[in-house]
Amino acid sequence: MFKSFKKKAQAIVCAPHVTVEDQIFVKEGRIVAARVIVNGTKLSIFSCYSPTDTKTYSDSTKDAFYSTLSKSIKSIKSEHPSFKLIVGGDFNATVGNDCEPDKWTCVGNNHDPDPTSENGLRLLKFCKEQELFMMNSFFGRKNIHRWSFYSNLGYKRRLDYIFCEWYVKRFTNNCRVYRSVSKGFQSDHRVVIMNCAFPSRKMRKQVFSKKNVDKSLHCNIKSLK
Repeated sequence: MFKSFKKKAQAIVCAPHVTVEDQIFVKEGRIVAARVIVNGTKLSIFSCYSPTDTKTYSDSTKDAFYSTLSKSIKSIKSEHPSFKLIVGGDFNATVGNDCEPDKWTCVGNNHDPDPTSENGLRLLKFCKEQELFMMNSFFGRKNIHRWSFYSNLGYKRRLDYIFCEWYVKRFTNNCRVYRSVSKGFQSDHRVVIMNCAFPSRKMRKQVFSKKNVDKSLHCNIKSLK
């Protein structure tokens, strides 16, 4: 579960059966990471809080956030390549219906009705560079399953996202906002949850092992003449 708190502090909460290999504080109050093992599946998890998409923060500050996040991801993937990547948190970004599906293959068809913001464009570029999929754009067609931020002024947005690599996406069966779960938090954000069903070690070998092809079974095209 990824959650942003009012004091701009990030945290990763793990269930008792999860083995924590390491924890990394990348950027104070903005980015925290942990390497965990869940039932044999190795994961590198990042929890983030991006600068808001307003004039409060300069473009250089926003760009520096994504630069720091990208460098940290590349570093942990280089040192621990067997750990699959999941990135989640409050990115203060809106990805709208004007997002071109042919250009941005990292997203699905479930977008916010509002136009893509500047932070949204930064987020799309980040996903494309890191080869990540925006999982809550593939599930939850209803508005109540899409919007994660409810402003006191009356407007609603999807500002919270979960991203992952292709391996994790393959075993994900749902990713959306759950309003009932959010009632326990005193926040204007709603909880975004991604459900995965990772295979056992034996099943992983069956799914991802290269099958030996018997070349003797190939037809001789010339003999057909």
